[in-house]
Amino acid sequence: VVDKKATGGLEIPAGFDRDVDAGKIPQLTIYLNPQRDKSELAAFQQLIQAQAMEMVSAPKPVDLLWVNIAGATSNPPSSSTDPSDSLLAFLLIMGLVITGTLMVPMLLVEEKESHTLEALLVSPAGPSEVIAGKALAGLFYSFVISGLLMILNRGWQGNFLISLSAITIGSFFCTIIGLLLGSLFQNMHQVNTWASMALLAMILPAWSGLFSMPGQFNNVIRVIPTYYVNHLLLMSLGGHGTTNSTWLDFFILVVSSLCAFAVVVWILSKREQKA
Repeated sequence: VVDKKATGGLEIPAGFDRDVDAGKIPQLTIYLNPQRDKSELAAFQQLIQAQAMEMVSAPKPVDLLWVNIAGATSNPPSSSTDPSDSLLAFLLIMGLVITGTLMVPMLLVEEKESHTLEALLVSPAGPSEVIAGKALAGLFYSFVISGLLMILNRGWQGNFLISLSAITIGSFFCTIIGLLLGSLFQNMHQVNTWASMALLAMILPAWSGLFSMPGQFNNVIRVIPTYYVNHLLLMSLGGHGTTNSTWLDFFILVVSSLCAFAVVVWILSKREQKA
């Protein structure tokens, strides 16, 4: 594995096929190369797990022993550091951020360009109601995308309740950031320019789960709220998320979302006064 710079290698014991056919649970040793990217390790692990499950129609046809060639051994691999969990968390955050920063701003900018936003603001619905309505639409889009990703990647494994809560609050935060962009700028050209920067910043925490980053980088990205979405997903997908271990992450996300919501409402209130 090391000499050929491979992602991993298999050690198949003698009589392996015979034991599988006989209904036994033989052990298959898989060596992982920590020098390869976490995304490559995740794809390799998913391939091995998928092939193992297809061998026979049994809940556990093979006992997979994962061995890190640096010396660490686990059986099965620690869920908190499973590359497949990191990959799914990255995909979920990517989906939420793209929806929030690229799709949601259109909900407000289109109103501005068609000059219907002023009519909404002087209607019985105030700025907070307008933002809440737009946020519900953004949440719907986010739930559709994250739901598809969860289904395709078996995201219900682990602590599903915490995963669902993290996705819900993360969707709300990303949606509010999108509405903030939509309230600050007047057309989609301006939004797309600044949304690209916001998108890159908000997905940085998810990259840290796929690739090894310097310690200082991990400290810096803690100021980005999506860091806590990523942390919650990694814990919950691995089955380690509990109320005691996640309350601070949820608290920071809720406070960040409410602060962003208040800023958007304040900006629209100023626009309402001008209208």
